[in-house]
Amino acid sequence: VPSPPSYVVETQYVWNLYSALLDDTGRCRVITVHGWGGAGKTTACKMIANNANVRQRFKDGIFWIEHGETASSGALIERLAHAVKRSGGEKASEYIMRHMDAGKFELARDEFQSWFDDREVLFVFDNIWDSKDRDFNRWVDAVQEIPGGKSSLLCSSRTPLGEKNVKFTQLSEEEQTKLFLRHLQLQQDSREYHDNMEFAQTI
Repeated sequence: VPSPPSYVVETQYVWNLYSALLDDTGRCRVITVHGWGGAGKTTACKMIANNANVRQRFKDGIFWIEHGETASSGALIERLAHAVKRSGGEKASEYIMRHMDAGKFELARDEFQSWFDDREVLFVFDNIWDSKDRDFNRWVDAVQEIPGGKSSLLCSSRTPLGEKNVKFTQLSEEEQTKLFLRHLQLQQDSREYHDNMEFAQTI
């Protein structure tokens, strides 16, 4: 899982994500961070995936999967199979790839779901461009329908996708100021911080 930049701040949007993700409803959820490009969706997902409480909640693993503009369904399948392998399922991973190569989606899906049955894992699909892709949606459904209901899927996209959606818009003036000062790496209780806070609020 990639780490977020050291100068980022936890905005209300990020806290909304924490709340949505850690809300225990007893079943798997698909949660989407959506908004315009550059709004901080990927950074927020990195913060979530590296959070100690989130890691404790999803104790069986957090799997980061990049799914950008040029991503293919084949690459997505390979990454999901790799997640199975990383969690100890080398034979299950090979089984999934073998059946996908043979065009047997149902068998591959069943093996994937069986492997993660009752495990507490979080999948992060970052930078989704084509939410109407049939193969992509089949695997979103496969994650959502993992037996046991203890896993979740967190997506970042420009459009809402899941049953819970957190929209990112422009930061407030206060949040922009805090981000600016964090970027300068000033301690919040320092005199220099307060001097620069006053200066930042005037520009």
